[in-house]
Amino acid sequence: MKLRFIAMTLAAALALSGALVPADSLAAPKSVKVWTANGESDPCFLALRDAFKPYVDENSKGKYVVDIYPNSSLGGPDTAFQGAQFGNIQFVVDSVNNVGQFVPQFAAFDVPYLLPDKEKLDRALASDAVKELWAYGEKKGIKPLCVNLATYRGLLSVKPLARLEDVQGLKDRTSNAKFHISSMKALGMIPAPMNPSEVLTALQQGVIDTVDYEWHAYVANRIVDVAKNLLLTDHLPVLYMAYTSSEWWDGLNDADRDMFTKAIDIYHTYLDGIYADKNAKVLETMEKEYGVTITRLSPEEKARWIEAAQGALKDFPPDIVGLADKIRAAGEGK
Repeated sequence: MKLRFIAMTLAAALALSGALVPADSLAAPKSVKVWTANGESDPCFLALRDAFKPYVDENSKGKYVVDIYPNSSLGGPDTAFQGAQFGNIQFVVDSVNNVGQFVPQFAAFDVPYLLPDKEKLDRALASDAVKELWAYGEKKGIKPLCVNLATYRGLLSVKPLARLEDVQGLKDRTSNAKFHISSMKALGMIPAPMNPSEVLTALQQGVIDTVDYEWHAYVANRIVDVAKNLLLTDHLPVLYMAYTSSEWWDGLNDADRDMFTKAIDIYHTYLDGIYADKNAKVLETMEKEYGVTITRLSPEEKARWIEAAQGALKDFPPDIVGLADKIRAAGEGK
């Protein structure tokens, strides 16, 4: 009888203590999956690891734990996009260029020389015109959160380039994005879409003549071991977007949503800082450590490139051209 009384007393005490302990503190942490195609030395990954994850892990007080999957380890951009649509992947960091495969309106940023300097780009990204653009993503089940500029694209080549005439007929490695391909055609080049893993061998074998990447990738992928001439054309920005699952985001309570919003703001600022630091050094590294000759277009020559690139607009649907015009006007403060 005494044992029974003790057991009942203990059960009552446990029940009472359980009622006083928040449910979140008893549950296992919820995994927040973050997908990125970028590798572990890439600025996007570093900002996720060193800024976003620590903030969430600490401020959720054990409710959430951030798990980052670099190098497309959960699948390609299509898998990431679909995962976000269904709420299986909570955050994705991918290029706007890639996301444009699934949200066609995002291809407005593929219009060549749309916003050819960071000041105009930043002004546009904060504008109502870009908010209107991101709304198309929300219709597809994703919520764009922030965009960071890595660099503008340049042309790394096996021979010196300085003028528009120099690139006529050259085979250029592009992404698979159809409007990226259109831009390079308008400049007189022969687009050759291929995976980044194939680029170095393709250059060595003469399959391609040039590569247009962000500057950091030239060094990270050791393309500078083969191609020693960089022409800074600035024809397209390399933009990385962080987006989330609309379904998952809408299901958060206000406090958690505020916490993740703050975490994204911290990530965004941290990533901008990484790029500012690396961009100040990477060109010098290419010159001094790899013997790369770097050439910038003069204002007069750049005007010729801008004029030639407008030929790509015939391949863009009218609605995307209209969106691009709004974004350009916002960037110019009109």
